[in-house]
Amino acid sequence: WLPPSERARACTVLDTGITAGSLIALPLSGAIATRFGWRLTLALYGTFSLAFAGVWSFLACDTPAACSYCTDTEREYLTSAIALRSTTPISNKDSGKVSSKWSSLVEQALLGLRFKQLWAIYAAHFGFNFGVYFVNSWSALYYLEVFGLRPDEAGLHLMMPHLTNLGVKVLVNP
Repeated sequence: WLPPSERARACTVLDTGITAGSLIALPLSGAIATRFGWRLTLALYGTFSLAFAGVWSFLACDTPAACSYCTDTEREYLTSAIALRSTTPISNKDSGKVSSKWSSLVEQALLGLRFKQLWAIYAAHFGFNFGVYFVNSWSALYYLEVFGLRPDEAGLHLMMPHLTNLGVKVLVNP
């Protein structure tokens, strides 16, 4: 339940947090795996992920009214921003109908497929994620086979794509 005026900033903070997390996890993972093995590394990340999910499910709320740690001022602001957003009509140019609610999730998905701008976003997101996961998955093996460096020795080199990504986000995003 983010107000529309704060959504872009929230997405930027989320995406920057993912990159910062990668910067911390990459050298830490290499050091833990070198010392204790990959199984313990996997178990640690799985345990931390489950603990985070547990805390999140305990603290997260569906509405501002249900949130015990919001101040009254925050709750009023969020409730009014959400109410304003939910009463704004959505226009469907093709059918001439105006509705405040979509009839189904399938209808939303099919409607979204008609816009070339969304296809461009999908393609860019796919390309970026493929590049990130390819680099994350194969860089350590590449450095080991080509340069003879284990992940804990090549830590800074393995972090460079993420450092560059973080620098661009800080310089370019609002």
